[in-house]
Amino acid sequence: MQANPTPQGNFRYAALADEIQKKILSGQYRAGEKLPSLRKLHNRLGLSINTIHQAYIELEKRGRVEARQKSGFFVKPLEKSPLPLPVKPVTSEPPSRVRINDLAETIVSDIQRPDMIRLGAAVADQALMPLKQLSRIAKSMSVDDISAGMAIYDDCAGAMELRYALAKMMMGYAGSVALDEIITTNGCLEAVNLCLRAVAEPGDVILAESPVFHCFLQLIEDLGMYVIELPGCPEKGMDPAAFESVISNNRVKACLLNPNFQNPLGSVMSTQTKKEVLEIAHHHGTPIIEDDIYGDIFFGTRRPSTFKGLDTTGNVLYCSSFSKTIAPGLRAGWTLPGRFYKRVMRLKLNSQLASPNTGHIVAARFIMSAI
Repeated sequence: MQANPTPQGNFRYAALADEIQKKILSGQYRAGEKLPSLRKLHNRLGLSINTIHQAYIELEKRGRVEARQKSGFFVKPLEKSPLPLPVKPVTSEPPSRVRINDLAETIVSDIQRPDMIRLGAAVADQALMPLKQLSRIAKSMSVDDISAGMAIYDDCAGAMELRYALAKMMMGYAGSVALDEIITTNGCLEAVNLCLRAVAEPGDVILAESPVFHCFLQLIEDLGMYVIELPGCPEKGMDPAAFESVISNNRVKACLLNPNFQNPLGSVMSTQTKKEVLEIAHHHGTPIIEDDIYGDIFFGTRRPSTFKGLDTTGNVLYCSSFSKTIAPGLRAGWTLPGRFYKRVMRLKLNSQLASPNTGHIVAARFIMSAI
């Protein structure tokens, strides 16, 4: 395994990080071993404590060390033999009925056991959640705030405070978002549920990537729809040519896609691929339901683009939530259903009348404090 190149030019902390990394890769520092304290290296090398600390942070970013609270920095095990990427099937299967509910119920039942490590649940560790900040926001809420969240039926579209925060937050990656384009939901899965019901009926065919999040298959099964699964690539995501072939040869009513950090492959479609897929779907009049719940969890300086941000026709029904970034218990999700807004609003009105807004207001105030 080769050392990562130093992207920071000639900065001293980067050079120190490179030097320590070489020692890790050569075995001079072994997995689990504690690195010298900041003060020890300061006395030994004559570098500032801040420089040494920045070097350790750089090594943590590279995945070479981990910080342990009040204990220091420790060497992480080297990944000497990573698993090979999954092999993508050559062709897609024909539309078929979904039969997954019994299996899904078994999986959900098993992961609730306290002695099970939930490797299949995409939930951040509580130590990474801003629970203290959320607690402070909740404690600061007035009687009027509680009244707005509990004592009345709020606007069916959702708490105005949350929609305002979302419109500001999504600026730059979801197009120009207006307040009256947003409908809040009880998490992302409910947003997908509403959007599927808005664009398709029992017996219709839904295109999804393969493999796909099992709850989507479970939802399609419960709605009495068929699914056609298009094999995805773990590196590049969906192949536009294969997508066009499936759309052209099947009566696909809608597409349910997860273009950014697809679950479970983790692939990210390039902006060019998204444009091509979007154009194909528009040509065939096929709506795209976009699950972007992982879009905010990215490495680097630039967030991945979205179908919604590239859409000019209202053909994309965008869905997301804060379950992966702030806290799943807030149940703060939303959708931008484009030209299907009235249909989604009607379905939400008939199924729940209004959202439980207290958690949504907490989420809104946290977002406004961070942007």
